[in-house]
Amino acid sequence: MDPEEHHLGAVLGKDVDAEALTVEAGKVYYFQVGYNAEGTQFGTAGKPNYQTKKNVDFSVLKDDEGKYRVKVSDLGIAIPRK
Repeated sequence: MDPEEHHLGAVLGKDVDAEALTVEAGKVYYFQVGYNAEGTQFGTAGKPNYQTKKNVDFSVLKDDEGKYRVKVSDLGIAIPRK
């Protein structure tokens, strides 16, 4: 990628989250994406209203851990946009 600001995205169903990332030329980046959903029920038993708060966390991994996780994962594939 060109050395500038890009956006790292994660898609789960219809939900999309993104985080800004400034990259350097020739450097490799490894990320872990964590997803957490917390639900709360409001209303009554007859008319429940269930709301979900969704959190997506992006964390940068160290090179050794990132290389290992890509090696053992079938999902370690990135597709750049053109």
